Amino acid sequence: MLTICGNVILYAALIGYIIRLSKVAYIQAQQIQKYREIVALYEMRHKESHEKL
Repeated sequence: MLTICGNVILYAALIGYIIRLSKVAYIQAQQIQKYREIVALYEMRHKESHEKL
């Protein structure tokens, strides 16, 4: 009985940890996407300013 209860707690903690990890990974992916958009915008403006010269 004790080991079953222990296993349930262990699995619940493991699932909670995996969910937290996936949330963190999702947030990081969004931040990376934003960063890429900013870099692309910067490169585009940089290219345009060089073309004007």
